[in-house]
Amino acid sequence: ILYIDGDNDLCNAYPRLLTRMEQELGDKIGPNGFLNITVLIDHHPGYCQGIGNAMRYLIQPNGAYTDGVNRWDMGEIHMGDPQTLVDFAQWSMTNYPADHYYLAIDDHGGGITGLAWDETNGDDPLTTSELHAALQTITNNGQQKIDVLAYEACLMGMVENAYDVSPFTDYVFAFPTISWTNNASYPSYFGDGRFNAATDGRSFGEIIFDVYYESVTLPYAVSLVESAKMDAVQSALNSWASAVHAQLGSAQDKISDVRNNVQKVDVNGNDQVNNDDPYVDLWDAADKMAAQGIAATEGNALKAAIDAALVRSAFRPAHPQVNVDYSNVHGLTIFWPQSSQAPYPYADYVNGSLYGATAAGTWDDFLQALLGNSARRSMSATIGPVDRRVAPDIELPDRGSTGAIFLPLIRK
Repeated sequence: ILYIDGDNDLCNAYPRLLTRMEQELGDKIGPNGFLNITVLIDHHPGYCQGIGNAMRYLIQPNGAYTDGVNRWDMGEIHMGDPQTLVDFAQWSMTNYPADHYYLAIDDHGGGITGLAWDETNGDDPLTTSELHAALQTITNNGQQKIDVLAYEACLMGMVENAYDVSPFTDYVFAFPTISWTNNASYPSYFGDGRFNAATDGRSFGEIIFDVYYESVTLPYAVSLVESAKMDAVQSALNSWASAVHAQLGSAQDKISDVRNNVQKVDVNGNDQVNNDDPYVDLWDAADKMAAQGIAATEGNALKAAIDAALVRSAFRPAHPQVNVDYSNVHGLTIFWPQSSQAPYPYADYVNGSLYGATAAGTWDDFLQALLGNSARRSMSATIGPVDRRVAPDIELPDRGSTGAIFLPLIRK
């Protein structure tokens, strides 16, 4: 189930994805195949040669479509509206029932600000709370879970996101950093030789992970999370945050030192990591707090819970083209801005309107004690859309894939 929001500057990158699936997947799709791929793709006329309507597809071998049978013109739709996602996913699952479900949401991402900005509809994104509500409906409150949810978007590999969708998913694939993709990665994992009718959700998630990691060599991090382990992560996070909060009065300078030195990820796309970046690696934060003598027992428990939840996690080292060091990224980031006055939705975050994780947790209480409960602005889309880049491609190892095309990388 591919939810592709092309109603923005990524529009002209998407049509060739459909073409490649049509041409490369062979007998995996079609009347004798084991795989149904449904696609909802919206366009923007300013970026797609005047095409602005949305299309719904059941991907067919060699693009042999019949309108009204396996291709539908949907007109203009709002991809930032959660009901659009609900309608498409429910239509897919009703008309093409399966033993396993994969849902990818593809567009720009912004971490706590959501993803899938729709320029035609006021640049409105699918917010984190809207995605939670949509998944709750799609899965009947978790009764029919999505095997793998893929955030095919930047910066979504956050503990807040992984926990918030955990009741409705088995596994979550996401990037804690700005993400890169190319034709050797997405959606080429469908053509990987290991992917067959017997593949379960975890195995498919690991295929996605492997294909991305092998094909994209610029600096970034990628994670595959087991949703069933996120309750333990959230519990450990609450205990750790409370313990750090309790020492704020006596150890504020040390806590500030941790904030200055903890691993951060580049948020604004300037290929630098500095204190202005509001997303920090949670494992590294717990580790550096413990090194300062702050909440060491709770921090070790949190690190162990994170390690247990991560099926796979890896980073690519600094590169001459993009000299960003992610060597202390361990798989899940968390929102820890330098100030409550930063141009991010701090007030929405600490007031619990973005995540159940913060509404019922203690991390936001620590932030308010440290930074206060004021904000210059509320919900913002300033984190997310970034420029696209061209970078070298590499050849993947032969895993029996049905085909390979190598084109420039795109950064989302």
